[in-house]
Amino acid sequence: MGRLLILALLAAAALGAPALAQDDPRTVFETELERVRVKMDRGDWATAQRRLQRLLEANARESFVLEELGAVELMMQRCVFWRDHGAVDLSQGLVGEFEYDLATGRVSLHYAAEAPNDFESRGGWLVLPVEFDGPYSVELVDGPEPQVFVCSDGDQYVSASFSRVFHLGRGNPGQNKPTERTLSVRARLREADGDLLDETTSKEFTSKRDLDERRYEVEVSGTSVKCSFNGKSLLTRTKPAELWGHVAFALTIPKSELRVEGQARTWLQHRLDEAVDGDWKRFVAEWKLAPYLPAELAAALAAQERAAPPVAPAELSPARLPQADVVEWNEIVARLNALDLEAGLARLEPLLARHPALAEGHRARAGALLLLRRPDEACAAYAEAVRHAPAREELRREQAETLLRCGRFAEALDAVAAAVAAGFPATHFQDVSVTANKALHGPPWNQKFEYDSRHFSVASDQSRELCRGIALELEENFRHVSRRLSLGEHAEDRKFQVYVFSGPNRYAEYVADVFGGTGENTLGMYSPFLEQLLVLDSSDREALMHTVRHEGFHQLIDSELDAPPTWLNEGLAEYFAAARTADGWKDGQLNEPRLAALRRIREHVPLATFLYQDQPAFLRDAQRCYAQAWLLVHYLLNSTQENARVLDTLLAELRAGRSNREAVETAFAGIDLAALDAALLRFRDGL
Repeated sequence: MGRLLILALLAAAALGAPALAQDDPRTVFETELERVRVKMDRGDWATAQRRLQRLLEANARESFVLEELGAVELMMQRCVFWRDHGAVDLSQGLVGEFEYDLATGRVSLHYAAEAPNDFESRGGWLVLPVEFDGPYSVELVDGPEPQVFVCSDGDQYVSASFSRVFHLGRGNPGQNKPTERTLSVRARLREADGDLLDETTSKEFTSKRDLDERRYEVEVSGTSVKCSFNGKSLLTRTKPAELWGHVAFALTIPKSELRVEGQARTWLQHRLDEAVDGDWKRFVAEWKLAPYLPAELAAALAAQERAAPPVAPAELSPARLPQADVVEWNEIVARLNALDLEAGLARLEPLLARHPALAEGHRARAGALLLLRRPDEACAAYAEAVRHAPAREELRREQAETLLRCGRFAEALDAVAAAVAAGFPATHFQDVSVTANKALHGPPWNQKFEYDSRHFSVASDQSRELCRGIALELEENFRHVSRRLSLGEHAEDRKFQVYVFSGPNRYAEYVADVFGGTGENTLGMYSPFLEQLLVLDSSDREALMHTVRHEGFHQLIDSELDAPPTWLNEGLAEYFAAARTADGWKDGQLNEPRLAALRRIREHVPLATFLYQDQPAFLRDAQRCYAQAWLLVHYLLNSTQENARVLDTLLAELRAGRSNREAVETAFAGIDLAALDAALLRFRDGL
């Protein structure tokens, strides 16, 4: 058999069987870039930079490298920065003896007796700036009997106070002193409202160590607060599992040796983010790619800049149209400028049918379609404009920017590559290319952790455990919302993308660069254009998961509906974000923050206006509108079957492709909106 196989192979060769083709250089280059990214995700920045530089040197004469310049710059920039900023001293600004472990989130602060400390004055309290998100302990050695506030988050806390129990001394009437060889210690735990949680009657200690040295300790674990004296337990009290918070004292801090230790992963990550932020901004302001490029590649870039622009073939401009069509064109432009978009497009279509080579007409059509939130048609219109005017750089740039805005990142990079291949300088498109690469490959983290569930791909710069926890919460949210709203099954080969940021600066930077907005004062957001969900980690786990559920709803509904009414989108998001309870998922839970806002803000937007508000109007009065949106959805779903059917009808109409106005009018047809306003206010006042 072996001999026959060899003969067969020789015969095939003699008959001209094709030899295996060598790998395409561009494919090899892109494969190697992905290998460099793997090193970057693992935080091996020095190795990643060496590999990237060797790859550029090996391909310095290849034109496709210029087309990939955005990816090259972004990768080189991150490698150079993080190679030199991998280790950051987080003790800056703290006067205590500070030790920490970023991997575990463990921190330790030690202050000698009567030494300076890091407690900050906040409304009559002295608060340690460390915000814990896991078990911790407070230990005081010697000094007066302490009162320690733990689990403090501003609204709630537990105070632990110790006292020695004095007795009247026999040989010294009228004076209080402890008995000669016995020390009695009492501990008390109180809630924020002053209610006594627990108290020891007293516990006696007789050893010389107990008499000579006093060591008080308060330990906060996942489910309890425990008071100890010299290592021996005095009392333990149950606490809410997710209540961690700060350590504080009232008015003064005992002038004794003090040690605070525990898990503060989120606080550490925020501190790291803040420490790196200034260096990163200075680095980016001074950054230049050229010094890190091979000489041949740098020369090719310079030659592109000096080269004459591509020769423009004769183009059909509006001025060259027949006179009657010139008049028509001017009237179309006037309508579009007045934002009478539908009418303008209706007149533009037959003009383009008569003159399909009118690039400026396709450009105008693309702009109008974008304003009408028809992104796919807008991208196709820009492609037509470029096809008929390939030598116009501004059209190529607008095409790439439009693809970028519509979340079509790979196509935006293809448009940039085509422009560079046509002879336009790569540097003229570099900002678009860099932004597209950021969107495709995620935030510029020092290290990336990932977890993929059935429907979600979650990445973070903090830990895989955090990614897993958020992915599981999103999966449960997905199942609950899908059952309640009868959503279609999402394709499993196209997972929802989620990024979880450990620090606010990297979060805000990514939002500004890729989302084109600001992330200030938000814990999360979802972009329907980019189809990405961003979350800022918080030590308040319930607030974090509420944000995850809220923004996760937007991500889910976006796969079903194209830009539904803002009140419906936000109202349902807040409704389902509140549906998570300690016992599982249950519809109809009160959203306490929104209810508090309704009680504070008594004004009510009449439904005749509220149901048709666009997003800008909704966001101008965001606090009231978010609360009213939740109230309306909550009332419709939990009052009567007829009211619940209003939402069912509205969702069905939107799925059928009706406009928002048409869908709302159909769903609320025959309903007296003034009467519904009155019922809604009565419902609010009864909550």
